[in-house]
Amino acid sequence: MTYQKSVLVPLGVDETFALITQPDRLRRWQVITARVDLRAGGDYRWTVIPGNSAAGTFTEVEPGRRVVFTWGWEGSAEVPPGSSTVIITLEPAAGGTMVHLVHEGLTGEQEASHAAGWTHYLGRLVTAAAAGDAGADEWAAGPDLDPLSAAEATLAACQLVLRGVAEADYHHATVCPEFDVTQLAEHLIGSVTYLGAAAGAPAGPAPGGPLESRVAAAAQVTLEAWHARGLDGEVKVGPHEMPAGPALGILSVEFLVHGWDFAQATGQRVAVSDDLARHVLGVARQIISPEVRAGGSFADPVEAGPDAGLLDRLVAFTGRAVLSAHPPSRGNQTMPERTSYAQGTPNWVDLQTSDQDAAKAFYSGLFGWTYDDQPMPQGAVYSMAMIGGHPVAAIAPQSPELAAAGAPPMWNTYLAVDAVDEATAKVEAAGGKVAMAPFDVMDAGRMAFVLDPAGVPVALWQANQHIGAALVNEPGAVTWNELITTDPGAVKFYADVLGMTSSTMDMGGGPYTVFEVGGQMVGGTTAPQMPGVPNHWHVYFEVADADAGAAKAAELGGTVMVPPFDIPVGRIAVIGDPQGAVFSIIKSVPQPA
Repeated sequence: MTYQKSVLVPLGVDETFALITQPDRLRRWQVITARVDLRAGGDYRWTVIPGNSAAGTFTEVEPGRRVVFTWGWEGSAEVPPGSSTVIITLEPAAGGTMVHLVHEGLTGEQEASHAAGWTHYLGRLVTAAAAGDAGADEWAAGPDLDPLSAAEATLAACQLVLRGVAEADYHHATVCPEFDVTQLAEHLIGSVTYLGAAAGAPAGPAPGGPLESRVAAAAQVTLEAWHARGLDGEVKVGPHEMPAGPALGILSVEFLVHGWDFAQATGQRVAVSDDLARHVLGVARQIISPEVRAGGSFADPVEAGPDAGLLDRLVAFTGRAVLSAHPPSRGNQTMPERTSYAQGTPNWVDLQTSDQDAAKAFYSGLFGWTYDDQPMPQGAVYSMAMIGGHPVAAIAPQSPELAAAGAPPMWNTYLAVDAVDEATAKVEAAGGKVAMAPFDVMDAGRMAFVLDPAGVPVALWQANQHIGAALVNEPGAVTWNELITTDPGAVKFYADVLGMTSSTMDMGGGPYTVFEVGGQMVGGTTAPQMPGVPNHWHVYFEVADADAGAAKAAELGGTVMVPPFDIPVGRIAVIGDPQGAVFSIIKSVPQPA
């Protein structure tokens, strides 16, 4: 059978061809490591996800137009290398390049599994073209781990951090006092090469280019050698013989711990699953003995604290003081990954828009979102926006009623409630109205739409399977929700219905009211700052750079309604998307606890 899919990539044909053929570009959306001999008769080997490497031979190569190669999976009896063929054709189109992919020679069952894979990765291709990088791949989390797949999964996490290291960061100090960022990368490359030699990897010239490319090149040679050797028996590591599995396990510790080091030095965060961090912590406990510490490779373990996550426990075990790898947005702001929300806390946002596909492309280009499309009634889809496998927001089509009424696209804010029926019953007595009575959203949760006394719509969400955003306060995720209203009584409405409290703080231009839940700031409220701004719940998304984000929004067809400006908590810009929905971006700055 034959699988076919086409996507529009927002780049020219030459740049698109590079994205699908060059190792440095492939790592931004599809592979962990790649060896490519791009010529007819040349071979390739791509590690797509941990423990799964595709291999084959190029049969046709027409730069900027077409590439054909045989396809299969190493170690697979069903789809071995060379058993099927992939044909990729590029065609100039309005807005970029149409990429047509055909995968021939598959059975029906194989076609179904490969369709899921190609859909996932072609979506990431579009994201990488728009944003420069598709970000962490949730498929690379590595649920079934052995020394080889763990090394590949940790390499993926380390490489993502290294791709965020700018040249200006190369001489930043690291937590290792003897190394700056460049020196630490050289140390890591030396360790990778050393462990590759233990598996018989050929010696070669030192790779050049950016730090991520150099580490990736060394890792590709080492990991391919280990795949060829296997994990049986013992290998010589320096003057000592040791079992092959633990010897290779050293790589997982090196990649993940030094990935953390690079993140600390450059203000980034390591995207790693608990399963992977737990596995590497177990490996570290096996190989970092008192004798190893005495040799100077690792300091004594430090206390990580009772609430430390698994990655923090790992780095503490290696002798590093556990510090935040990313600054908090505000003094008491929550940690980025969420598993629950207290009543009254904004827990979700979604966009109701007049052109869902165009909106998805805009926000993908701006924030690097990928999408998990969930079916809705009447054939529509609810597109869950994802960052590193975490849902952060959603984009949906406007309802026919809103579209017929000419309502503008808008971002909706959801507030967590323990019992939506009980909260909704308090709305009218508090001066609001019930716009949509409580109803079940399959097994995701139960919700209602209400209007506060000034007519501002807000959703109330009682979680079941869907708690709301699983990631906040990170670039591309929501970091603040603000009620913009002319009604000074709004605070009392939210207190009466949801039990939210409030306080005031100085924002430089006068007092600012913040909503609090359990003593934690969860949102704010202010009067409109310019004429014509309607009462509404406003959404702020975190970005790495507000000026660059505003410029990117304009490049993607959005409108910079208010250029970037500074306030005490960060640098902000107000953006209108191409369909007219308004939101803000912010580069937060650390605040005192």
